[in-house]
Amino acid sequence: MSILKTTGLVAGHYECRSLAETLPVLTDLLAMEVIERTASLGTLKHPNTEWRLIVHEGGPNAPEKSLDNHYGFRVGAQHGRAHTAGHWNKPLADNGAAAGITELGKLDAIDDKTSFIFSDPDRNWWELNA
Repeated sequence: MSILKTTGLVAGHYECRSLAETLPVLTDLLAMEVIERTASLGTLKHPNTEWRLIVHEGGPNAPEKSLDNHYGFRVGAQHGRAHTAGHWNKPLADNGAAAGITELGKLDAIDDKTSFIFSDPDRNWWELNA
């Protein structure tokens, strides 16, 4: 039984140090769209969902998040095929530096699921999970 009677989860919140450095990771690599932008806040959505990600700019003193405190995206397989290590590793290795990707984690298969970890310019970690 739910204590709170919500109608749905509609948004997530993310803190970065610099919107200028972080937004390209979300838009160029993860295909999110900026739908609202102020000096210290960006609201993004992916074209396939109405769910929002609200990105707050915390400035240079915003804490660096550890790998244990990462953000995740579940992504679909192309044409019904499961993703492979090369599906994410090669494009991120080839193009990630231009978007500020500083580290790439290895692809792991757990319970027939695949995940890949990378860090953004603020050293916050993102997981892609198929």
